[in-house]
Amino acid sequence: MGRTFFKKIVNGIAFKISALFTVIIISLLILTGFFTDRMINKTIELTVVSRSEEISEKSSEMIDKAKFLEVIRLIENQKDAESISEAAYFSDTLNLIRTIRDANGLKFLYTMAKIGGSYVYVVSSDYGQENGSSPGDVEKNYVETFEKVYKTGKP
Repeated sequence: MGRTFFKKIVNGIAFKISALFTVIIISLLILTGFFTDRMINKTIELTVVSRSEEISEKSSEMIDKAKFLEVIRLIENQKDAESISEAAYFSDTLNLIRTIRDANGLKFLYTMAKIGGSYVYVVSSDYGQENGSSPGDVEKNYVETFEKVYKTGKP
């Protein structure tokens, strides 16, 4: 008798409708979760990009252009990193870059210039630290974004 009762329930229309609605609800929950996750990730990405643009713009306004161009001139004249780092204008810019980095909770902050077809570090907040970039170091991991930023001034 137990088997026939169970069989009647499983074969009954009410069970089939309940099972169908359960499958539909679970599918909708999975789709909602997937799209919510994508939307959250996109929002985070846009927020990070927007914040980095703000930091970049404010930083470039704060950096003394004459001092920065003088550091680039020294790099172009192939001065070594140690002699560049001894220049007062380099130290001033380095201290400013580090202050901006720390104030914004960044892991690192650096400036680059295109010299001789290569992208080189001018002032990097990690200068003097282990694995830090020195003035004139060529960036070996070229990305197309460098060229876009160099041409447009926008990330």
